Parts: sequence; C-alpha cells; structure tokens
Amino acid sequence: METQREQTSGTFLRGAAAFIVCAIAFFIATYGFHPEMSVSPVTRMASRNCFLYFAYGSNLLKERIHINNPSAKMIDIGKLWGYRLDFNYFSQRWQGSAATIVEDPGNHLYGVLWEIGNEDMAKLDM
Repeated sequence: METQREQTSGTFLRGAAAFIVCAIAFFIATYGFHPEMSVSPVTRMASRNCFLYFAYGSNLLKERIHINNPSAKMIDIGKLWGYRLDFNYFSQRWQGSAATIVEDPGNHLYGVLWEIGNEDMAKLDM
C-alpha cells in the first residue's frame, strides 16, 4: 500500500513531467526550432564575455532563470542526445523531486540553450 508521501511524490512527478513537455512545446511554438545565427556561438561567447547553458526543468522558463541570472538570453531549443530527464533524488531545498539528467544511450532530451554572462555563472542553480 502506498503511503501519502509516495502518492504525493508520484502526483508531483507526473505533474512536473507534463509541465516540462508543455514548456518545451510552448518554446518551439513561440521561438521556432532553429533560428539562423549570423555569428558562430563560440565567437559570440568570446567577444561578449558569456557562455552557453543547456537548461531543463525549471530553468526552461525565462522568469525562473532570470531570478538569479538576469543576463540570460534565449538562443535556441536544444536536443541533447544520449540523455533523458529523470527525477531520481529528493531535494531538501524544493522539498520534492528535482529534475536531473541521466545518461541513456538511444534517448534524447529537449531543453533551452541560454547565453549567460560570466558574472552570473556562480548563481546558476541557486
């Protein structure tokens, strides 16, 4: 028999997964899948003192990533081959399961590629 905590955790996981799928669909519909870039990402990072960050989970949302990383600018939707989304640990901070990625050959994971200023690097995932 499932405990109250197991039932709540299962409901949370299903809700979180549905939310992430909806967020990805929203980004694809809003921003398109592959916008053209006139300058290579590496050249742009070096000249603008920034880095590229592949986001999944709550960092898909502009409002969420801007809390600690106000310099974040969406670059594109990304597809990470050989990994999948998982909720395999309990986060004390979130008081529930937190999104993570795990290696899984043959699978893939969609996310958002953000350009973030180097000054915000220390504040990622806070």
